[in-house]
Amino acid sequence: MMKKWVIALWLFSQYLTVAAAFPQDSARVQNDSIHNARLDNQMVRVQRYAAERLADSLKRAELEARVAKLSRTGNLEKSVLESQLNALRQHDSLKTVRQKKEIDSLRRFVKGFPVIILQDTLFHIYVRQGSFTAQDRAEAISKRIGNLAERHDFSPDSIQLSQAEFSTDIVYGSNLLVSVSGQDALWQNMSRDQLAESFRGKITSAVRQYRDETGWQTLLREAILAMLVIAVVT
Repeated sequence: MMKKWVIALWLFSQYLTVAAAFPQDSARVQNDSIHNARLDNQMVRVQRYAAERLADSLKRAELEARVAKLSRTGNLEKSVLESQLNALRQHDSLKTVRQKKEIDSLRRFVKGFPVIILQDTLFHIYVRQGSFTAQDRAEAISKRIGNLAERHDFSPDSIQLSQAEFSTDIVYGSNLLVSVSGQDALWQNMSRDQLAESFRGKITSAVRQYRDETGWQTLLREAILAMLVIAVVT
């Protein structure tokens, strides 16, 4: 009889433990869901700011082209266009500040996708470009750098920066390695050119290291050392 009471009490205590934990687990799940929803909303706002800034950039380029075609003498049309340009520049500055604020709060939680060579991470990609997701871009960049490292005619000085309208491109000859956008720069908290130069230096160093570690001299030296070890052991 006593044994049955002990078992009953033990079962009841386990029930109380589970019942006490369940609300906490439910609350944690609910909090996680709310947190994830907030992150999703922030990401949407960041993407919206990016789209609006791109649209403004295109409009600004159109206005600048129209202003350039006008004569340098003062006229009403030119004055109106320049006013519109100034307004666009001010709006773009405000949107940049807002977007940067959103990104600063997201950076603690959003993990970028690594660009990897020789099992080492060179840098991370956070944003998409066109139809390429951040993961697609990271994988494509890793493959391009890997292909570059395999070239027998590789020359570090041939990795150059090329300025495009909306990006700073890292190229090797005519081959694109990385296209660094203003959005990439915002996520890395640098200017576009600073980030491109940083990426270029990391790519150059990584390719050099890869070639040093996989070159025929290194492989031959390791093979000789392996044979010496075998000879000593036997």
